Amino acid sequence: MSSLHARITGQLPSVVVRTISTSGRFAVSTFFLSLGLAAAAWRRLRHGGTTTPPATDAAAPSPARPQPARRTLSDGGPIVVGVCAMDKKARSQPMNEMLHLLTSYSAHGRSEFRVVYFGDDTLLNKPIEEWPLCEALIAFFSTGFPLQKAQAYVALRKPFAFNDLSKQGLLFDRREFYRTLQETGVPVPHFTVFDASRGADNVVDEQEDYLEINGVRIQKPLVEKPVSGEDHNVYIYYPRSLGGGSKRLFRKVGDRSSQFYPEEHLTRIHDGGSYIYEELLQTEVRNSDAIVTQFCAILRNLLKAHPSS
Repeated sequence: MSSLHARITGQLPSVVVRTISTSGRFAVSTFFLSLGLAAAAWRRLRHGGTTTPPATDAAAPSPARPQPARRTLSDGGPIVVGVCAMDKKARSQPMNEMLHLLTSYSAHGRSEFRVVYFGDDTLLNKPIEEWPLCEALIAFFSTGFPLQKAQAYVALRKPFAFNDLSKQGLLFDRREFYRTLQETGVPVPHFTVFDASRGADNVVDEQEDYLEINGVRIQKPLVEKPVSGEDHNVYIYYPRSLGGGSKRLFRKVGDRSSQFYPEEHLTRIHDGGSYIYEELLQTEVRNSDAIVTQFCAILRNLLKAHPSS
């Protein structure tokens, strides 16, 4: 998979790779979703149309250890993609658009992927043994999502999960999320962290054109994010040279997800909370659908050209 990842990112323009890595959870998830589904397809191609390698042990499996769900599915049919998320997220417009793009691919007149929704009733009320079978799994946390049940399902059925559910907790703390990106070599913006628990040990210098925290300077325009991944009140601050002021981003209410405050120039650094401050990336890629479309086209060509890599 590492060689496949290198081929894919090597063919994407650098601005696209940078945007995928830094423009938000949806873009990052889209990237790894595509890579995960590619792995499922790649595995099927490599092993002659099956989703798992041929068995090397003729002994019958132990009853105490159920076989992965993908071994019970039809090897000749489309790859079954399970959507294990609360309905509000699973059937949202962005997710529908992404899944529509996925299911639009076909080979020899047949669809390459089939999507199965788990649904709120199944997730909340049914035991994991009754959850749908799938080969590849899209699963992510939102309010009310039974994360521990989903983790148990993955351990039981062993689908190819596009993200590691055991590490979903990393998304709850942006500091841990950024640290993980850096450790795996994914580009991140120039940033620094203000840790309110350090109290008077923090040295802060806030000016019209920059913010400096403990010797690390971030030029405006800059982005201010609460360290909690569940807090979506993200603010952008502009320098005087661009007119100053700030823009507040929030969960969509009606047809709005942001509001500009021309007279609000100071950050929230003194309100007792902890924040990440980072440079505002100026990119030419404004539509995540363009990223997904280009990525999937490259991905599909790579799988056809290198089915055993």
